[in-house]
Amino acid sequence: MAPIDNEGVGNYEKHEVIMTNGPEAEVIYPDKEAVNTDSILVNIAFEKSYSIFITVNNRVVLDNATQAGEYILKLDDGDNNVVVLITDENGDMATFPKNIYVDTSAPQLSITEDIDQLEVEDDRIYIEGYTEAGSTLFCNDKEVEKVNNHFSIEYELESGENIIKIRAVDIAGNESRYTASVFKKSSYKKLLKLGVLILVGVFILVFYGVLIVKSIRKGKDNA
Repeated sequence: MAPIDNEGVGNYEKHEVIMTNGPEAEVIYPDKEAVNTDSILVNIAFEKSYSIFITVNNRVVLDNATQAGEYILKLDDGDNNVVVLITDENGDMATFPKNIYVDTSAPQLSITEDIDQLEVEDDRIYIEGYTEAGSTLFCNDKEVEKVNNHFSIEYELESGENIIKIRAVDIAGNESRYTASVFKKSSYKKLLKLGVLILVGVFILVFYGVLIVKSIRKGKDNA
């Protein structure tokens, strides 16, 4: 492992130890408890002559390095116990531990009924499904409440095409996505259809009404 000179990106947490009879050093880890990459950037800073030892899950990955700077550490899938050990020439040491979880798999996201390319006349549509425990669900960037990892979304439709985007994001930042295009038919056509049905109904009522009146008059004439 060798130090690199490029600046780190993202948020980091600092571990600083200042000891009267030991190494004065600072180790900066990523501030996340879980990541979706198999490596992390660790910054080690000191001004005096020290030695650096690093272990990952009790496996030595850096031995007796002497240069402060940035180090890329390869991690295992799952739990990782990282320990940076700084020692001086007298054998005094400072320890900087970090537990970090690696998850590179996207969370499970299942939609009960595929609504992509659906055409409807209703004002709303319901989307149901489930995702894995610990993940956060979003519908068009708005967080959705889950019950036992199941969800039911009532989505208000506008006339024309509606793009619905659902995302499940786990604690490591992995994402699963579902996108659907739902077309709501024009309200004008819906009203027109309703108007035609009403006219047909009125015509039928008038037609049978006329027949009934004629029948009544015919009966009176025969009497």
